[in-house]
Amino acid sequence: MAAVGTGRDKPVPYGRDPNAGVCARVDRIRADAPCRRPYRRLASGITLIELLVVLALLGVLAAVALPNLERLTASVTRDTQREHILNQFAELGAAAMLDGLDYVVVGTDAPDGEAIDALVGRTRYPLDVPGGWEVLIDEPILARANGVCLGGAVTLLHEELEPLSLELTAPFCRVDAS
Repeated sequence: MAAVGTGRDKPVPYGRDPNAGVCARVDRIRADAPCRRPYRRLASGITLIELLVVLALLGVLAAVALPNLERLTASVTRDTQREHILNQFAELGAAAMLDGLDYVVVGTDAPDGEAIDALVGRTRYPLDVPGGWEVLIDEPILARANGVCLGGAVTLLHEELEPLSLELTAPFCRVDAS
């Protein structure tokens, strides 16, 4: 049995490509140039071993980084809470002027509100102190209705931090850390 259209007179065995020896490239430079197999692209992608190695490395990095991440978030939370307390002192004069009241600021260890109001004769400024924090003030800090804050010394205490002593300077109760 002869293959039809192959240009060969010999029979072609079953399952074999009749054009196996014929070069299909027409754009060869020379007619007698050897016929090469067409370039096959290598398989793209990753192997299972490579994937497992990457996952193992990610696991090691996570084991190292996660404990520090918890400490970082706790530190950021404490810093945000401290800034919240300090911002209340910074806006004390403006709050007194807007409300038209003379304010007094006492620490978190001060006696009950009515007793301190009667003692000083001014309105107690409501400090919003986050949990775990204490504000210690030796002498009450006064803010007049015209927006002038008379200043004073403040100490911030937290369970996990060293005490932070601050000096609020008149007339705006600006914070100077010492």
